[in-house]
Amino acid sequence: MEQTIEAGTTVNVIVNVVDDTGAHVAAVIDTTTTRLQKGDSSDTTWNSVAPTVDTISTGVYRVRFTGVSPAVTVSDNDDRVRCKINGTIGGTAWTEYHLPLRVVMANTSTELLETSANQIISSAVETSTTAATTTTFSTLLTVDEYFEGRTLIFTSGALKRFPVKITAAALVSSELSFTVEDHGGNAMPATPSDGDTFIIV
Repeated sequence: MEQTIEAGTTVNVIVNVVDDTGAHVAAVIDTTTTRLQKGDSSDTTWNSVAPTVDTISTGVYRVRFTGVSPAVTVSDNDDRVRCKINGTIGGTAWTEYHLPLRVVMANTSTELLETSANQIISSAVETSTTAATTTTFSTLLTVDEYFEGRTLIFTSGALKRFPVKITAAALVSSELSFTVEDHGGNAMPATPSDGDTFIIV
């Protein structure tokens, strides 16, 4: 499934590792060969940028590339940006799994924000700075766009497939925090966990 990333020098990718039953399984992401890539297999534009990996929960990992040079731009979408992920599960290696990425502009100008209103945005819950509740949570997003009134649908975790309405958005400690309610005006039936993924439509 394609993930959305912001243009710039830092790229965060959420990786879900599942077995043939659909259950999350522990894995080791190989940071010596996992890389950002675009174009064909011979392209080495970002090969010098090694990621760091945070374990969010069993089988869910945040792969973070910092100091990406040259910076990732929207025009790179023409070359099909992706994260080439290598690693092992239970000592058995896998190679060359490619996760497609869609680059969007990280800008607060009105023109760009209006453009983003027509895009499906994907991201994840971030709880390391601010604890989540049944009505508010922080995210990996770092730009306050036109999100109020849009629908957010969780794609993993206890709230998977649960839709909520975004009633407010604000930057808190450089992370975008949402206030949400279900479409009946109620709080969510559970608290989202760190790394739970979602899309905004």
